[in-house]
Amino acid sequence: MVFDGGDVGWSGAGLQKWMKMRLMHTQPAAIRAAWVIAAALCLVGCPTYEDEYTGRYQEAELDEFQDRAIGLDLFRFGGEMRAILRYYDIASSIARDAPFDDANEVYCRWSHLEHFDEQNRSFSLTVPSSSEFEQLELEGQIDDDGMVELQIDDNDGDEPQELMLEPGEGDADANCATIDEFLIRAIFDDAGDNGLDPEVYQMNSPVFSLLWVGVEQVGHLWVPLNHPEPSVRLDDEGMVVDNGLVGSLSLSVPPPPERMLVDSGETRYGLAHLVAIDDSENEGSFSWQVGDEPVVATALEDGRPEDAPQRADGEEIERWGKALLFVEGQLDELGDNLRRRLVGIDEAEQGRHFYIVDVFSYYRDEVDIIRLPPRPQDNQPVQRRVSVNVTDDHLEAGDVPVPRLLPLN
Repeated sequence: MVFDGGDVGWSGAGLQKWMKMRLMHTQPAAIRAAWVIAAALCLVGCPTYEDEYTGRYQEAELDEFQDRAIGLDLFRFGGEMRAILRYYDIASSIARDAPFDDANEVYCRWSHLEHFDEQNRSFSLTVPSSSEFEQLELEGQIDDDGMVELQIDDNDGDEPQELMLEPGEGDADANCATIDEFLIRAIFDDAGDNGLDPEVYQMNSPVFSLLWVGVEQVGHLWVPLNHPEPSVRLDDEGMVVDNGLVGSLSLSVPPPPERMLVDSGETRYGLAHLVAIDDSENEGSFSWQVGDEPVVATALEDGRPEDAPQRADGEEIERWGKALLFVEGQLDELGDNLRRRLVGIDEAEQGRHFYIVDVFSYYRDEVDIIRLPPRPQDNQPVQRRVSVNVTDDHLEAGDVPVPRLLPLN
């Protein structure tokens, strides 16, 4: 868990504490410069952020069809300013009753520290890039009524988004906890068999994706739920060779979408399979048409490896392979039902959030056992490599042919 700005106070000693925390991760030259700034601030009485410009600001007018709202926490101290840009999911009617409630927040990101033009009450702030957004440029001005006229430019060549933000309830909140993205490396053709018979199936435009899978309740039934994200076109990466896949791909993976997280105990989890899906239409942005676009490669295979854990009832495993498990909190916060399916939990690292795991299935549509990787030693890196092999098992499949965890775990 990374706390960029964290829940450290910003007045007086809190500002100095924050400076020290940031300096621990800063290069020596920048450290000296930052301490000069801190010393200068203290010489003038350690001015705090508690002035008429610091506060919470929220999008003033929300369109009835709008599914996201924007908030901004501004922090002014001395002649400098910094901000947290927040996005809120307001797609549901319940969320619209209190759009800026903390429960609706889906994204937050600190800006860099920049100069505040007090005479014009204006600022220019840069929000660094992340998995969800490219670098954003914020141009703002505070008017006589305390409203913020804000422009958000994502550097894509289009006109900047223009918003009017009004003061929100409560003080500016310096808490912005984010989970680092996880780097995986998908290795294709690791087993030497990389192709499909062109007389049986001709691959069109394969897309590699982390397929987050789960189930949701509809009436009295549980139905499959899946979300392919992030996705990368493999033909753009030069990996389509003789109707097959060869090479490797590095991909930075953010936490799963909110809808794919399942409650368990005191935290939430998600499970993703590493797959390649053949996009029949080769549209610009990938949207999986499950019945028409088959899975052509996976990190799963039939059979049972020699070191597979035994089921309590002695039944044989039918399917196994690699998957990605995400745990929002700690492993020991998961519910008892799910923990019973985890092998190696005592030797695993508690707060890693992302784990490349072995999954074992007795029934082909349900993950029965999950084996966690051991805690990395000093000379052992975190496991990131996963073999993804071409398969013709799912060419005629009309549903999602990968196992999933049930929500009652």
